[in-house]
Amino acid sequence: MWAHLRAAAEEATLLGVATDLAERSDDIWLATRCGLRASGRVERVGRDFVTLLGRERLLVPEWAICAIGTIGQPGPTGDRQVCSSLDLRMALAELAEEGTFARIRLCSGASVDGVIASVGEDIARIERVQEQEHLHQTIFVPLRALTTVVLGPMAPPAAGL
Repeated sequence: MWAHLRAAAEEATLLGVATDLAERSDDIWLATRCGLRASGRVERVGRDFVTLLGRERLLVPEWAICAIGTIGQPGPTGDRQVCSSLDLRMALAELAEEGTFARIRLCSGASVDGVIASVGEDIARIERVQEQEHLHQTIFVPLRALTTVVLGPMAPPAAGL
């Protein structure tokens, strides 16, 4: 029995663990490079990202995840293959099609709030309107700079976005 678990552990990947946890609907915590620690359940696993549903809905690139831990349950083996062909760029493009308002946390520790307007090969275009100052901003964010995309409850987008 232990030999089987050791063999499975040798095949384990971070996204394989996330896939197992999503299937089991276990409560987990997740820590990112920028110091964020969030808890919830894995909602979706893509080719290079995880969506965590907790107090907020977080889309987290694989490269930004420092640790995933279980809460009250033993961990899975994590030797599963990710079945999804959806990658971070495609997931963000879906959100852009919906005109999704998000808070994008960057590896620098800064964050950008706005509507995901479009996604290119390696960049996301974020649109912001600050009506009080009649200021419209377009912010271009390299996808490799993202540590989390917060899709949970927050201020709604300004009118027209």
